[in-house]
Amino acid sequence: MPSQYRPYLNYIVAIAVLNVLCPGKALAQPSLDDIHISGWTSSVKSEINHPITIFVRLRNTGKGTVGPIDIETAPFPAVVEPNQSLSGLVLRPQSRLDRTIKIVPSSKGQFDLHVRLRLVRQQDERTEKIASIDVSPPPTFWEMYKDVLAIFVPLGIVVVTCVVSVGIQMRVLKATRQQKTSETVLQIILNQGRDYYSPISGAFSELAESLGLMGTDESEQEHLMRRVFFFLGVILYKENEFSFSHGYIYLPHLWAEGAVRDIMNEFFELVPLSRQDEAVVHKCFSDMWRIHRGEKFDDGVTRFRMRTLYDLERILVDRSDSIPEEYKALQGAYEAVKHELAKAEVRGRLVELERSLRAILEYELTIMFREWYGTGDRQMEMPIDAPSDFDAIAGSTEKWGRVLEVVRDAREGKRETGVGVE
Repeated sequence: MPSQYRPYLNYIVAIAVLNVLCPGKALAQPSLDDIHISGWTSSVKSEINHPITIFVRLRNTGKGTVGPIDIETAPFPAVVEPNQSLSGLVLRPQSRLDRTIKIVPSSKGQFDLHVRLRLVRQQDERTEKIASIDVSPPPTFWEMYKDVLAIFVPLGIVVVTCVVSVGIQMRVLKATRQQKTSETVLQIILNQGRDYYSPISGAFSELAESLGLMGTDESEQEHLMRRVFFFLGVILYKENEFSFSHGYIYLPHLWAEGAVRDIMNEFFELVPLSRQDEAVVHKCFSDMWRIHRGEKFDDGVTRFRMRTLYDLERILVDRSDSIPEEYKALQGAYEAVKHELAKAEVRGRLVELERSLRAILEYELTIMFREWYGTGDRQMEMPIDAPSDFDAIAGSTEKWGRVLEVVRDAREGKRETGVGVE
C-alpha cells in the first residue's frame, strides 16, 4: 500500500476500535446544547449612541469538542474589537471562554439583549437572553448641567447685576463730571460772548454796513469813513483786550473756533496798521472804555477825551495847531486806514467776512445750550456738508456754502480781487 494512504487507514482503524470499546461515542457529533451561556451588562440603562458592554461566558459541559462557533448579539450588532474575536471559536470539553462585547443602541425603548451562538459547519443555532436594557434619548443641555446651572445661574445674575450697577454708577459719575466741566466751559463762553463775541460782531456789522453805504451817497463819504474808523478802533481794542484776558476762543464746535480766528486774522491783514498807529488807536479806545466805566478825565492817564462817534469825528476834523500830539497821531492813523479802505476789493471782502462771522456766531450761540450737555458734534475740521440745521438757523444771514467758501479763502489767504460791495 502506498505510504500516502497509511494515515487514513490508521484513522479508520482507530474509529473502529473506539466504536467497539465505546459504542455510539466515536461518531457522536458536537452540539450547542452542551454549551452553558451566561452573561451580564455594564448597565441596564443607557442612551442612544452610548456604548454598552456585555460580558459573555461560555462553558462546554459536554465530553466532546464544540466548534467552530460564531457569537452574535441582538437586537443591536456587536462592535468587534481586535482582541475579542467572536468567530471561529472552539471549546474543548469542560473548558470556559469569556468575551467582552460592546454594542451601541441606535433607537430608544426597552430591549431584551440576546446572545446567539452559531455552529458553523452544522448550521446549528442557539439564542439565549442575557439582560434587558432601557435606552433613552441623549439628555438636553439643561438636564446635563442642571445641578451646575442651579448654582451658577443665580451667581451669574448677581454678578451681572453688580456689573450693571457699577456701569450705571460710572456713567452717572462721568455725566456728573461732564456736566461740571460743561458748566465751567459754558460760563467761559458766556463771558467771552459778553466781552468779545458781542462787541466784535456788533462793531463788525456796523463797519460793514458803513462800507456798504459808501458807494451810494457821495455827500456822506467822509462821515462814513470816520464811522468805519470808529468801529475799526472798537474791534482793535476788543481784540487786544481779549488777547490779554482770555487768549483762547471757546465755542461748542472746534471748527467754529478755528473759523472765527481765521476770519479775524484776515480782517487785520486787510486793514494793516503800523505798530505806532496801532498803539495810538488802542490808546484812544482804551481811554473811551475807561470813561464809559465812569473814570474821570483828569486822572492823569486818560489822554483821549471821547465817549462817542461824535467826539471822535471832532478830533479827526480838528486841524488847529493847538491840538495835542496824540490827536495828530490819531489823525495820521486814520489817513493810513482811509487809504486802504478806498480800495473796492478790500471793502467787498470785509463785508463778506462780516457776514460769515455773524452767521457762525449766530449758529454757535443758538445751539450752545442744546448741544453742550450732549455728545454734540466736535469734529475738528469744518464740514463740507452743511450741518442739518445751519441754514435753518443762520441761512437768512449767509448760506453754509458761501460761509465755507469765505472761510476757506480766509484760511488760505486767497481772495479774488475786484469783489463788489453787496
